[in-house]
Amino acid sequence: MNAVGGCERFTPDTGRRFRHHRVGNVIGRLSAASSKRSWRLDGIFAGSCDEQGGLFRRIGKFLADHRLEPTPANYALAHVVVTDGNATVLRAVAEATFGDVRLTQAQADRIGGLAQPVAPVAVPVADTQAAAAAMADLMRSIDDARERFERFAGIVDTSRRDAQDYGDALVSGAATLTPVASAAAAQAETLAALLALTQSMIGKTRSAEEQLRAASVEMDDLRASLAAARQDAGTDPLTGLPNRRAFETRFADLMNRPIPCTVSLAMCDIDMFKGINDRHGHDVGDRVIRLVGKQLADGCDDAVVARYGGEEFVMLFDGCDAVEAAQALDATRAAISARSFKVAGSGETLERLSFSGGVVTVAPGEAVRDAVRRADTALYRAKQDGRNRIELGI
Repeated sequence: MNAVGGCERFTPDTGRRFRHHRVGNVIGRLSAASSKRSWRLDGIFAGSCDEQGGLFRRIGKFLADHRLEPTPANYALAHVVVTDGNATVLRAVAEATFGDVRLTQAQADRIGGLAQPVAPVAVPVADTQAAAAAMADLMRSIDDARERFERFAGIVDTSRRDAQDYGDALVSGAATLTPVASAAAAQAETLAALLALTQSMIGKTRSAEEQLRAASVEMDDLRASLAAARQDAGTDPLTGLPNRRAFETRFADLMNRPIPCTVSLAMCDIDMFKGINDRHGHDVGDRVIRLVGKQLADGCDDAVVARYGGEEFVMLFDGCDAVEAAQALDATRAAISARSFKVAGSGETLERLSFSGGVVTVAPGEAVRDAVRRADTALYRAKQDGRNRIELGI
């Protein structure tokens, strides 16, 4: 046994069915034949019907099965489900209805929010605060750098003006030096003035050198501070892994290389994570997230592993196609699911901690959001087909 954090006893289910009910008059009058048909998450509807009528009846069937009112928000959710419009929504519906249970209105409202085209990734408040603090530190370092650069530039400008004034004085003084003997007194006075000017310039130059030397030390310290702040801004505070921003930057770097190379992307999600949080609390859930993140990073040491948000991770495999990346990821999955863990403190045992994943080969020039969407669709299939598995995307 390894006392690393909490987890819930569970086994992967091997399929998912949804109850079939006869449909009453929910949205218009449905025919007796259509009332025997059922909605499915893969969008397939038994029987033949015209496209619009079939979609209308499938949406009505979904609402009737879950006893949801035909409001615009519920209709929109049903439309996404029966048309396979959003893999995240489909996965959330499958999780909520597992065990042939109906969606509650509260669940429908929550899942419906996931269907928004720019829905934010749910991030724990502590993570958000830490990320904001890291960004604030970076902005302070940038402001500090700007102030020191301005001071440095001021020293340089002052030294340049002093040198220019010294040069002008030398030219002016030299013009008064003549070979005429009667001007000896004037020449001596001019030479004395030039000597005093030279000594003053030497003093100013030494002072400028000292200031520049001190500024150079400050600049070295500032470079180190900026590097540390930049690192913090790109690091997930819970796991220490790169965060979503850093991942997207790395993805762009790989896509913009002069010589293209095969790159694969994987999306991973901890199975039944909500049950872990509900049963053991968020502290144990955080430990589970750290554990899985570390195992992914250690098991796939040639990959970039980042925390994408919540219990999701994203990975980049440079130089590997999807098949090779899936093999490496599956070995880590098998290693984690073969172990058992105890909840520190309570001694409760988790028989199996697992994750599911979807892997795709990134197309040349493909946008990060498109590659992530394809991998997320494959991840949804892995969840739908029983969890604790890796699926290849198309």
